[in-house]
Amino acid sequence: MSDQQHHNFRHGGARPGHRTLTYRSWEAAKSRCRNQHDPSYPKYGGRGIQFSHEWDEFPSFQRDMGERPATTSLDRIDGSGNYEPGNCRWADDSTQQRNRPLGNRVVRYQGQNILLIELAERTGLRYGLLHDRIVRSGWTAERAVETPIRRWPSQTAAIAAERD
Repeated sequence: MSDQQHHNFRHGGARPGHRTLTYRSWEAAKSRCRNQHDPSYPKYGGRGIQFSHEWDEFPSFQRDMGERPATTSLDRIDGSGNYEPGNCRWADDSTQQRNRPLGNRVVRYQGQNILLIELAERTGLRYGLLHDRIVRSGWTAERAVETPIRRWPSQTAAIAAERD
């Protein structure tokens, strides 16, 4: 075991076969900023977004950020800023969508201009579903909300089995 592997194993965040949510978030953010082979690199490291050298070691990141709550992920407060102390937080999907340029997309619904994420919250429909219907397919917000979600036969059978 190398010194780096031993150090990462020592903090307990990366026990063999079990990486904590916090460790996985640290590892993923570091990779998308520094690893040119990471599929997300063009949107992060390729745009000049850096991962702070203060957080090269997981215990430093964990000390500053604390444990990741279950329904959150790592978010940069200033979306064009770096992953560094003071610019990161654990945020839920709704907070993250509001913090993204595309998450601030305004749609017209029932005569009002509202954020697409707010429409998802009001209607209980998934943000991704509404985004696909309104942005990609060009539907009105009303049509996107009122059209039933089509379920594939395998999904319908799974839902019925859960009820039994």
